[in-house]
Amino acid sequence: MAPLPAAGVTAGREPVRSRLVARLQDDDAPIAPDAEVDADAAELLEAELHAVLSGEPDAPAYCMEALVVLGWLYWQRCLKGGMADDRCLGLALVLFAPVAAGNPAVVPDVVPAALLRELPRSSPSGEHPVGAWINLVGEVVTKAEKGDRTALLAGAAVLAMGLGMSPPHSENRRRCQDNLVHVLSSLYETHHDSAALTQAVRLARWSVADATPGTDAHARGVRRLAETLRLVYDATGDHVVLTEAIEHVRVAVRECPPGHEELVDLTNILAGLLTSRHSATGDTSSLREAADVLRGLLDELPADHPLHATSSGHLATVLGRQHRADSDPAQADEIVALCRSALTGIPRDHPVRPRVLAALTDALVVRARRTGSADDLDEAISSARRAVAEVPTGTRVSGQALHTLATALAARHEQFDDTAAFDEAVDLLERGVSAAVNEVERANLRFNLAAL
Repeated sequence: MAPLPAAGVTAGREPVRSRLVARLQDDDAPIAPDAEVDADAAELLEAELHAVLSGEPDAPAYCMEALVVLGWLYWQRCLKGGMADDRCLGLALVLFAPVAAGNPAVVPDVVPAALLRELPRSSPSGEHPVGAWINLVGEVVTKAEKGDRTALLAGAAVLAMGLGMSPPHSENRRRCQDNLVHVLSSLYETHHDSAALTQAVRLARWSVADATPGTDAHARGVRRLAETLRLVYDATGDHVVLTEAIEHVRVAVRECPPGHEELVDLTNILAGLLTSRHSATGDTSSLREAADVLRGLLDELPADHPLHATSSGHLATVLGRQHRADSDPAQADEIVALCRSALTGIPRDHPVRPRVLAALTDALVVRARRTGSADDLDEAISSARRAVAEVPTGTRVSGQALHTLATALAARHEQFDDTAAFDEAVDLLERGVSAAVNEVERANLRFNLAAL
């Protein structure tokens, strides 16, 4: 092993670095790094990452030293395991990528050649291969187990270094920044790392401010910013944050030329944000705007477009909310037709599918109460059962799905005096109360149970 760099980290990070170096120098260490060592690696990566992103003057040099130590840690594990551990090999290559570009003498002899195979030079002139690092980070993070904190932090640290090494306004810098926002957001979603989310929002705002409206960079930046602000809003309920997201996406939708690859996603994001504002404030104008932008999108979107069904499903859920507000009989028929059509093209594992099934159930129940149709009630109950079966357990959506099915069953009891349906509705809501993921959902389900 090449000599490790002298300790240059701050005193607060020196203990974890020393533990990791001692592990490297222990020939009797077990082949697989144990959970404690992996946790130490994540701790060091997290400290160096946030130091770099916070602009500490010496942070890039200290971060590079950490990449050397951790690259060797995972490389040694690969050697002891006969190079059979794909996770550790991927981590070693990712961690060594910035190091090999600047100081190849401190990485294993075979690594530069391995990296050249993985990271082809971006131009014949030998341009710095930062762009290829991004691809390698993506592969390692994608292949790692969901929520692998060490892999996410390793990817984020390498992207942060690449951000500093890329020329201003370059494509490499934009890609580094966009992917770094995504990885930081994933750290928040899987590990509740609020500091990572704060940095993700800061970087996403920076991307949008640095781009010209109507360009690809602006559209992609706004999409990423809206995603991060949505995470903040879901965590805090801060309406200022929600309004910021809505305003940015409105501009992007307005400035995107027809047929732009980001237009469909941005329109659906805008409709979702507007629907959230209606849920929080009761602002019916937000619902109307959401319906209008989705109708406008669908008017221009070819029926065979991959996202046509999903967009139709979003429109159906928006119209379902409008229908609960104004009870227009004709709208119930439109919702039923939209939902039926959309469900034929929405994959079973798509997150919008349970909401479309719920919108279909609600519209069918309303129509059945108006017309007395037993067929509509049977289809409503069947749709609601599918929604319950398809949503992940332990989520807010699962409680909503139980409520939707209970409502359909209660309607059957009201219309046909079906006591078995009523008993099932009560049982569903009681089970929902017991399994609720938070007190708000539990209180809502108790209210629904009392209202039966």
